Amino acid sequence: MNQMQQEKELTENILKVLKEQAEDSITVLEEAIKLKKAFYIHTMRTLDLLAAEPGAVNGETENSTAGLMISSDEVQCQVCYDLGAFYFQQGPTDPVNYEKARDHFFNTKQLNAKIGEFSTHCSIDENRLSGYCQACSVLAPSNVAAAQSSAYGQIHKFMKTGNYQVSWGHL
Repeated sequence: MNQMQQEKELTENILKVLKEQAEDSITVLEEAIKLKKAFYIHTMRTLDLLAAEPGAVNGETENSTAGLMISSDEVQCQVCYDLGAFYFQQGPTDPVNYEKARDHFFNTKQLNAKIGEFSTHCSIDENRLSGYCQACSVLAPSNVAAAQSSAYGQIHKFMKTGNYQVSWGHL
């Protein structure tokens, strides 16, 4: 078997396992955003200490405060953004996913404003987030009348009805 075929099979196997575990991962992430305390992750220092003498490190690595602290707001913001993107991509299979995406993106906007632009552990693309929010307000509006009155909402309505001959004067 040539190398390309082996790589293709390996990639397919990895994707298969990821798809099988996706639901469990989503459940874990949904529960993680409910936690209201800071998280601590291992750093190279704490991992080196564990590798050197696992029994001798006692309090430093077994303690929940070992490593690098990440605030609960930063964790929630990043996880909400990532879950929102996941649900948005799943939207065509079930429209309820757009509602879930909308809610996660709304929470992301609130948390991102609270955290500010100086977060070192949270990576949110503001332009993409705005685009997601606009799309969600059309695809899963919380206020249907307001969404249909926006230009995006009207375009979406015309596309759903197959009315592509609309003049721009109606928008």
